[in-house]
Amino acid sequence: MNEVADAWVIVCSGAKVSIACSQAMDWVAARNGDKCQFVMREWIDEEQFRHAALLWVVDNGLPWNAVHFALRHWIPLLVPEVNVPMKQLCVSATCGLFYDGAVEAASCLTFLLSNEHTRRRLGENGYFYLTR
Repeated sequence: MNEVADAWVIVCSGAKVSIACSQAMDWVAARNGDKCQFVMREWIDEEQFRHAALLWVVDNGLPWNAVHFALRHWIPLLVPEVNVPMKQLCVSATCGLFYDGAVEAASCLTFLLSNEHTRRRLGENGYFYLTR
């Protein structure tokens, strides 16, 4: 687990958190208690971001700066399926998952947080995609 104070830190990026993402956050936080922290990208500095378990794009925007930073630091992505450029990046680079709605977002979060090996592999893939 990428840890800060023994918790998974999920960095969220987007101008506005969608209702589906808000619901997924509630469900995942209820299941994981204090082991799961959701923070907006703008709330943390780069050093804190480096320790994130994943970067979650919570709207249909294109937060390329945050995505580039995540890939450079081996951090996997979780993006909305309707965000075609972000989804295509996840598919092309095998660097993250995509979701459609609250249930899928919560399932993806739960899966990624429960599978450290997969998270690390997706982060590696993103880094190597970016640097080749």
